Amino acid sequence: MKRTITTSIAVTLSVVLLTTVSFTSKAMAAPPLKYHADSGIVALGPNQLLRVMVANRLDTAALRFTRIEYTQDSCDAAGACKHIISSQTTSNMLTLAPGEGASFDIAGHETQAAAVRGVVSINLINVQVTAVIIDTTTGKVDSFFDIFVE
Repeated sequence: MKRTITTSIAVTLSVVLLTTVSFTSKAMAAPPLKYHADSGIVALGPNQLLRVMVANRLDTAALRFTRIEYTQDSCDAAGACKHIISSQTTSNMLTLAPGEGASFDIAGHETQAAAVRGVVSINLINVQVTAVIIDTTTGKVDSFFDIFVE
């Protein structure tokens, strides 16, 4: 009788502990960032910056911005040039509530990069991602384009 009660208590505690551990690990895990919006490689002129902006719509979104800088490597006789990654920086995780937005600036004049690229990694597909090229001396928008989330 005593052995049955001890075994029952041990099994019950094991189940409770396993349930608690599995719920805690799921709640604390970061959401998977399975969607991406990519500006592609953009050549910036002097005093220009690329600003990538995200507008959240319906649900809480988790995202990270990545800045990638390229330098020109080699060109062939026809003028086709190869670029290689010279620098890459990823932001901390940001959380946006519905209706909130975020932006990330990639400056061309602060680096010797021949081109830059902005990538947004996000857990939702239902967000709007836009990029603008801004003249930093005048504040004027030189170019504006939407980026598809895939």
